[in-house]
Amino acid sequence: NDAYFWRGESYYRMGEYENAISDYRTYLNNTRQRNTDMYALAYYNLGYSYFKLRDYSAALNRFRQYVDLESNRQAASLADAYNRIGDCLYQNRQFSLAEENYSRAAQLSPSAGDYSIYQKGFLLGLQKDYKGKISAMDRLISEYPESQYVDDALFEKGRSYVLLENSSSAAQAFEKLIREFPQSSLARKAGIQLGLLYYNDNQPEKALAAYKQVISNYPGSEEAKIALQDLKSVYIDLNDINAYASYVNSIGGNIRLEVGEQDSLTYIAAEKLFMRGDNDGARRSLAGYLQTFPEGAFSSNANFYLGSIAFAKKEFDEAIQRFKSVIASGDTKFLEESVARTAEIEYLSKDYPAALESFKRLQIVAENPENRQAARLGIMRCALQTGQQKDALLAADELLKEPKLSPELEAEARYVRAKAYIAQKQANKALADLKELSKDTRTVHGAEAKYLLAQLYYDTNDDKNAEKVLMNFIENGTPHQYWLARGFILLADIYIRQGDDFQARQYLTSLQ
Repeated sequence: NDAYFWRGESYYRMGEYENAISDYRTYLNNTRQRNTDMYALAYYNLGYSYFKLRDYSAALNRFRQYVDLESNRQAASLADAYNRIGDCLYQNRQFSLAEENYSRAAQLSPSAGDYSIYQKGFLLGLQKDYKGKISAMDRLISEYPESQYVDDALFEKGRSYVLLENSSSAAQAFEKLIREFPQSSLARKAGIQLGLLYYNDNQPEKALAAYKQVISNYPGSEEAKIALQDLKSVYIDLNDINAYASYVNSIGGNIRLEVGEQDSLTYIAAEKLFMRGDNDGARRSLAGYLQTFPEGAFSSNANFYLGSIAFAKKEFDEAIQRFKSVIASGDTKFLEESVARTAEIEYLSKDYPAALESFKRLQIVAENPENRQAARLGIMRCALQTGQQKDALLAADELLKEPKLSPELEAEARYVRAKAYIAQKQANKALADLKELSKDTRTVHGAEAKYLLAQLYYDTNDDKNAEKVLMNFIENGTPHQYWLARGFILLADIYIRQGDDFQARQYLTSLQ
């Protein structure tokens, strides 16, 4: 029956959520032992499967069943489940109940309470308690200064002050966001909000400066296009069209005052085909658009969609060419995903040096937490393949700092870190990771770690501990016979060094 659970796990990881739901439900209906961690975890995973399908009512019930069953009241997954319960209740517009569950999550796992506080603040805003929302955002910023939600908190704080008609405090929040998080997509939006604030506050020169900052710092972005239109309105109000024309002519790049009607209509028609899922038709139309308008206003978008179509068809040569065109354009709309896909293609093609550089760039531009994790994982794997031990070590360290790292990725990161330490002749630093990995010799990393741990003891003439580790290895066994055989050979070496040739021969004979 456990096989249904594990197959459900596999389906979930592949994004086949309906199949995962079927297997998890079969496991739950058939299992007799209902007081196990696996039984509780099945409800947790079932909740996530429904959550991914946006069936929030079903997800809510499963997460509630999980929290009733979870015996470890300090489990990080329990806090996560309360956050998801809050999300489901939020989707069902049960804001008070959602707020209660976010509070429970924060109490259970204070170190990961930033999301809970952010969502609580957001809910207060939906209930028009803008002062309460500002207080929540200030708490997040103060208590979790390194949180990935700080830029979101500053933006929502600024919006709340706008709704309270406190333009000076709103401007301070937006200015801090722009100053401290210039790479955030919200910095661009804050720039637009800042310009509008100054414009409505009858400070046209400050409004011009805010819009120009967006245009110069984020060329090619949607916000830059909006800023240019708003800039035009300010110059019209100032009756200074010559200054507007002079400024626009000085910009250069891909920014245009007006997009030709044919350009716009051709692109929109092609984009609709893509959004409907008609990839063949979209491919023809998007390629035709680029042929007619190679420097068109939507050329970057078109290249991204064409790259996505080619990627789905595993036509990686064309896909990477399209994604690199997006990256080179300077347009930020699809930059992160283009870098991510480029890195993935290079890794799949085993071009590890190129993939390493692309993953490093992804680490810089990524705003999506999944892409940030993918960047660190890619750097770690590529660095290991190319012998860049320092990069591998740093990436493994960063991965292991993540609070929600899966057990499989944690084991892989520990393995890479241990191997990097050994390669750098710092074997003593590898001991902790090897000991942790070697607790489970069912995995290939665990089996190799068991052998390496014994080898390190042997290399430092600690035959007693080396023998102890190997005897435990032999007693517990492993499906990875190569490392067990290496263990037998090392054990024979220990006995030879101790002068016990007979015992050494016995172990070597057992390998035949």
